Amino acid sequence: MPRTDLVTLTLGRQSLQVLVDCGAIARWQWEGADILRPASLGAITTGEPLDLACFVMAPWVNRIAHGRFRAGGQDYSLSRDAACFAGPHALHGLAWRGTWEAVEPPIPIPEPCSLLHLRHRGGEPWPWAYSVALSFGLIDTGLRIVLTLTHEGWPETPMPASLGLHPFFPRRRGVLLQAPSAAVMLTEDDLPRSAIPIPEPWDFTTLRAVPLGGIDHCFTGWDGNAEIVWPHDGVALRLTVGPAPFYQLYAPDTDYFCFEPQTAAPNAVNGSEPVMLRPLRSLSIEVTLEPMLF
Repeated sequence: MPRTDLVTLTLGRQSLQVLVDCGAIARWQWEGADILRPASLGAITTGEPLDLACFVMAPWVNRIAHGRFRAGGQDYSLSRDAACFAGPHALHGLAWRGTWEAVEPPIPIPEPCSLLHLRHRGGEPWPWAYSVALSFGLIDTGLRIVLTLTHEGWPETPMPASLGLHPFFPRRRGVLLQAPSAAVMLTEDDLPRSAIPIPEPWDFTTLRAVPLGGIDHCFTGWDGNAEIVWPHDGVALRLTVGPAPFYQLYAPDTDYFCFEPQTAAPNAVNGSEPVMLRPLRSLSIEVTLEPMLF
């Protein structure tokens, strides 16, 4: 039975399909080309985020080691029954598997746009109450995504916070990536280790082939600008992100790869300087994706 929450937006040469309940993109096309890996019919039916084109991460990104952390002098342990775990670690936040709702814009918006909202009232598995506002908007040059996390004021203690986007890009023949950064945090046991100088095969200061071999590392000191090129298709994509000084590059030996802008590194809540969001304050990330001929 077709989903009733699949919304299609169009503008000029673009078509965007949004799964409202999932807060995710099912497909985005420009000039008939898939810029993101399209969701399968099965994924659209089930809403499985890992098989969609793009989902969001909040209130944390990537992983929390063993689902445990300390904040404000108190120890917390996330429930495996209420949060998603990959192996021993809590994965990708809660928003990616939450239930979203469509909302009306407070003022008219000229471009095609889908505005979504999610609320967590506190308690299991995340002690703090928070809300997430998400917009997918088609603009003349591409797609703009804005994600905002707000501490709703209960409990009245600062909340660990990070945001990210998890898009899946097609690994078509000869795909190239440019995303200059200062260092890389190698992943061991699914967690990042200390930052090291970037090895030459992963130096994306200039366009370089997206590597094979299952790379899954966090790059730091990124200025928020990147480019992906599919030379055999004659298509390029410019990404502009702010503020997000980190990106996770996940490139398995399959037909896609993930370039994930993040406001913090994986497991940042257990790091030396986690971002702590005070009551009634917000954290935002804006991502603009602009396809063009190459």
